[in-house]
Amino acid sequence: EISLGLVGSEMCIRDSNWSDLLSNSKNSIGFLVVVGIGLSTIAIGNSLENSKIIYTGFGLFFIGLILFFVNLIPSKKIDPRSLVGTNIQFDESNEFYPSVTKIGITGLSQVGKTTLLQSLGQEKYSGEKTTKSYTYITTIKVTPPIYLAISDGRGNSLGQQFDVINYSDILIILTDHNQSGEVNIKNDRRMEETTMFLFNLRSLLTTKNKRFQKIHILLNKKDRWEKLGTQNITKIKHWFKDEVNKWINGGFSDDVSYDYHSNLDVMDCAKILSEIKKIKQQ
Repeated sequence: EISLGLVGSEMCIRDSNWSDLLSNSKNSIGFLVVVGIGLSTIAIGNSLENSKIIYTGFGLFFIGLILFFVNLIPSKKIDPRSLVGTNIQFDESNEFYPSVTKIGITGLSQVGKTTLLQSLGQEKYSGEKTTKSYTYITTIKVTPPIYLAISDGRGNSLGQQFDVINYSDILIILTDHNQSGEVNIKNDRRMEETTMFLFNLRSLLTTKNKRFQKIHILLNKKDRWEKLGTQNITKIKHWFKDEVNKWINGGFSDDVSYDYHSNLDVMDCAKILSEIKKIKQQ
């Protein structure tokens, strides 16, 4: 019984958001003022020998003291076990117990971020365009389970993209040769826009001194660019490896990897989950 009690106490401590303690104490200062007023009222009641004033002072004292300590109680962390398979509102202050691996997916609009997220979470693709940042909770079914919080933001919003990235432990960068799902050509303008987008992200990360546990860079839509002919494929791969080298040399992570990828290939998505599993089991 003692050991069970200790385990229960440990769980209660670990699943509470103790980082709230400082901010909660600052927000509770007003209640300490009530405590002080109560003590002053008691002193005045004693000097006047007035029992009503004394009782009022004690009332203020205990009410202020109780509210102060109640307000100090930290909020509970989010339990990912009850949220697997659901979206929650993106919030950088979200803390979880049991712990989750926070994954950010970034890239230009229509590069395939949402499709990848839904593939990793084994969720049916909705076809809807992402308009705001959100976090999807899923799990890798191993023992013990690995819980993932995968965040996605609007591709044409650098602010949303950076919020997602700054929140993440593992960063997945998606690139492509063409945003169109209908016309399959090497789009030089699209590749130039990707280069600029990634340059801006690295600049922001440098100012924040942000580092990741892992960065994984994908050249998406493999099922399409592999059909473009040898010359175009060579140019696309050369451009992609140049971009990869910028991240390898950028000092944002000691573990930078890359791959050629298709969201339509189940095995490609499985490889990403395998990489994440290796990191968590090290």
